[in-house]
Amino acid sequence: MHAIKYSLLFGCLTATLSAAAQDRKPGLYDVTLATTTVLPTPRVQPPRTWQACLTQGMIDKYGAIVPDYLSNVCQLVNIVKKPGGMSADMVCSGSFIGKGTLAVNWSDSEHSKGTLHFSGTMHPGETDIKIEWSAETTSVYKGPDCSAAKPSTPANP
Repeated sequence: MHAIKYSLLFGCLTATLSAAAQDRKPGLYDVTLATTTVLPTPRVQPPRTWQACLTQGMIDKYGAIVPDYLSNVCQLVNIVKKPGGMSADMVCSGSFIGKGTLAVNWSDSEHSKGTLHFSGTMHPGETDIKIEWSAETTSVYKGPDCSAAKPSTPANP
């Protein structure tokens, strides 16, 4: 269950990645995430959709919506921005340890599709739990006004 929660939280990271500041519009996006858990229990989660705000600062620093709480657990490293796409590695530590790879491609400045694969270990108590999951995301630009978006968190994680 915790693996699913974290996959949803990290899903918002991959949903709105972009290559360069001039290629991506800051503003409100509809983000859809479909997650498949491999470990501890194989399961396909129903897609979830929420609204998220991509700020110019996020575009400049990451090229992605990166929630504040994520920086306490994971770091994006080896970020590669290229025309039409972006890739990065995600390294997590603390009670949630592991690595992931993510990639995003987009057809224009308002639409993207991404993938994330993560493998690691959770430490919810005394016993370690191996986790592995994959996510596919899409994002669609809605407009420049982010007032409708709550903080960068998927609905009902």
